[in-house]
Amino acid sequence: MEIAIHQGANTLGGNCVEIQSSDHSILLDAGIPVNANPSLSSETFNNIAERANAIFISHPHPDHYEMLTWLKHDTPIYMSHGCKKIIEVAYKFGHTQYKPTNVIALDKEDITIPNAGISVTPIAIDHSGFDSRAFLISDGDKNILYSGDIRDHGRKQYMTKKLPEQLSDNIDSFILEGTLLTRKYKGIQTEQEVQDKLTDLLKDNSNLCLITFSSQNIDRLVSVFKACLKTGRTLIIDPYTAYTLQELKPISDKIPQYFWNNIGILFAADSNTRAIAQEQLNQFSRAKITKSRIQNNPKKYVLKSNRYVETHLIDDHLLNNITLVYSQWSGYTKGIWKNEDVHHIHCSGHAQIETLEKLIRDIDPDKLIPIHTEDKNAFGNLDLDDIQVTRYA
Repeated sequence: MEIAIHQGANTLGGNCVEIQSSDHSILLDAGIPVNANPSLSSETFNNIAERANAIFISHPHPDHYEMLTWLKHDTPIYMSHGCKKIIEVAYKFGHTQYKPTNVIALDKEDITIPNAGISVTPIAIDHSGFDSRAFLISDGDKNILYSGDIRDHGRKQYMTKKLPEQLSDNIDSFILEGTLLTRKYKGIQTEQEVQDKLTDLLKDNSNLCLITFSSQNIDRLVSVFKACLKTGRTLIIDPYTAYTLQELKPISDKIPQYFWNNIGILFAADSNTRAIAQEQLNQFSRAKITKSRIQNNPKKYVLKSNRYVETHLIDDHLLNNITLVYSQWSGYTKGIWKNEDVHHIHCSGHAQIETLEKLIRDIDPDKLIPIHTEDKNAFGNLDLDDIQVTRYA
């Protein structure tokens, strides 16, 4: 098998990897880079996709799937059930232009590509993208492991920790993300720490807590919800978040839902709410929390922020004495979240350098191929014994 990194070798995201075997090929991810223009044009991407027997998407972050918006062919697309659901919700609410079509939801079994002699094994891993997968690709002669985005400090860290033991055969090439190789990350290290820090902050705090995080980051939502439980507060979400959680309920009954205790919904006359059917909104109304209830007892609530809250409640000074918590990547910081008194409580969705080194040593591939990093040759600075590291020109 031959490997072609079409995009993502020297950018954060935008991964597009082609695995070729004889006259057949598959694509691993098809994303738009974070904070960078894609190096592939729509025409070039479609030329690559046209010859592919299948496309495999590792997780539901746009830097790994957004180029599918350009797809003009009926190439089969494989992704996990959770990945498909998250993208479907994102499309419904106008957060992506990609509408999932011709998608086959992955189970645990190997996928054999017809007439290609290639099998793909999806492996569940820990990442901030819901229901993420790594992929093991084999043609009976060589084995290639693709990490997607990976970490071992979230709520599913055990999945990443047991990854090496799930690989019975030698790995010829390991395509591994290196997001944090060039970043000396000194913040909170684990999702459990996020929960603990939030809990400590909420204790003996008489303010309303306003927190911003992605509705698609289910690990983070669970951390915030558990901190609320420990401090006797109610987490207030918006209809969009409630809808997202409900769509994921068939995948896991452990995901918090709008009808649980300590969860409420603040309704807003915005585009997200208008995208939800009236029947669904009527169901959500049983958990309705009004602005006046928040004002009358602010210390009882943690309010998930959104554009409506920031524009109509905060900017108009309808809610005062607020504790602000920023709980996502710092690259998105803007508006009130740039204030000096904001509490930054967040952990990365990507593996620390120590985790990357351990994964490499435990898997012991013949060759390491970097991807999803701002420095395409940064892996070469690690002490990796006799493992060959691909160096890009």
